[in-house]
Amino acid sequence: MDFFFVTLFLVVYYIRPQDWVSGLSGVKIVKPIVILGLLALLNRKQKYGLKDFISTPMDWAVSFYAAYCIFTASDSVGTFKLLAPMLAFYWMTLMALDSEEKLLRYMKWWMAMLLAVAGLAVAALYGLDFTNATDRIEFFKGRLCLGTWTHNNPNALGHSVVVAIPLVYFYMFWKSPFKNRLYAVPLIFLAGYAAWHTQSKGSFLVGGGAIVLTLMFGRSKFIQILILSAALAGGGAVMALLPRMSEMNRMSSDEAIMGRMMAWEVARTVSLNHNYGVGYKVFKAYIEWEDLLIPKATHSTYIRLGADLGYPGLLLFLLILWIAFRILISLKTNNLALERARRMLFLIFATYVMSGWMIDRSYHTEYFLLAACCGAVHRLHLKQRQKEEDDFSKKTRNQGLLDNTSNPAMGKSDILEISLPNKLEKKHNLQKWTRVGLLDLVMAGLMLKITLETWDYILSTV
Repeated sequence: MDFFFVTLFLVVYYIRPQDWVSGLSGVKIVKPIVILGLLALLNRKQKYGLKDFISTPMDWAVSFYAAYCIFTASDSVGTFKLLAPMLAFYWMTLMALDSEEKLLRYMKWWMAMLLAVAGLAVAALYGLDFTNATDRIEFFKGRLCLGTWTHNNPNALGHSVVVAIPLVYFYMFWKSPFKNRLYAVPLIFLAGYAAWHTQSKGSFLVGGGAIVLTLMFGRSKFIQILILSAALAGGGAVMALLPRMSEMNRMSSDEAIMGRMMAWEVARTVSLNHNYGVGYKVFKAYIEWEDLLIPKATHSTYIRLGADLGYPGLLLFLLILWIAFRILISLKTNNLALERARRMLFLIFATYVMSGWMIDRSYHTEYFLLAACCGAVHRLHLKQRQKEEDDFSKKTRNQGLLDNTSNPAMGKSDILEISLPNKLEKKHNLQKWTRVGLLDLVMAGLMLKITLETWDYILSTV
């Protein structure tokens, strides 16, 4: 039942029926899902201890990040209340995805919800405006969006629906039957068609990057270099054909870009003057425009967090992303279901990282769901490796008993010696990665340095 509730939350998170279904307006849907999901988790026959909830680097990193947000906030109690649902869904999702089959099903639902969002958007183009988005579309001069809180502007919608393209590829096309591949084509077209009508320059860039990564994933180094070279050589010409991409040539004179850069300047000043930031969800940028102070969004996850949480908070945020990357890149498997889920997760991760420079999703639950899925991949890997080690140890012990039977001269101590961990074959005696280590902290620090230097570089050149 816990898997049902974490999946139900994924549906509610993307579709948000409370925003457009009559009778659900103002209804708090998430809270009952949290309560019922936790009850379902605790109702399992398995008894849980603290070690079951904090046993991998991802668990530790998420805990450190949440603790930092709470204890550096001026209103720690209020911040805890804001974080509690997201943390609940992190651990509920992590514990619910306890098998390769469940993880892949969850990825399927994630893909299906992105396609559903694309379907609702495209339907609005043809008079089926389920989410009452007509006024919003007119406000954005014909650019496609939905009448929901999550996708009430074209950029947010575009950055979501382009992710469906690589997900459909890995779920329905890669190593799949011919029939599934045929079904994949119209679904990819649906997602691309919705993204096209958002006219979101940022989503086009992210979508292009995602397609290149999809084609490169799992290929030989030589093929990867060829694909990347072709993308760099011809990508600009292809991008120029997309709506509004010609505006990229005059970014410095674009009013929207200028306003965004002003907000980035304000955020940079705050990050330099406040060691621990101004607090969780506190930062607001105001810019002067014709003698008026106008609030302006940063439109960037990293910029917002840099101002809100300071360098330490941004470091912890990036640490979680690094751990997710390390899990998805290094923990490989021969299990097709787990490998398919891993590839889908990698593309969700990659698009989230790229989109972070163009849209602000710093406090969306999507971040914690991504972390939970990556943590689940790690747990499944550790479980499988432990099983292999136990099987190897049992096989070695049995072999020792057989040898002792055939050779009475062998003593009991020799049999025990054979089964010790340091006597296992090297490939079965790998050190388990269960804590945040020095490498993780160094890599997170490097990511922080790159983020800050990129921030300064953009401000100095745009």
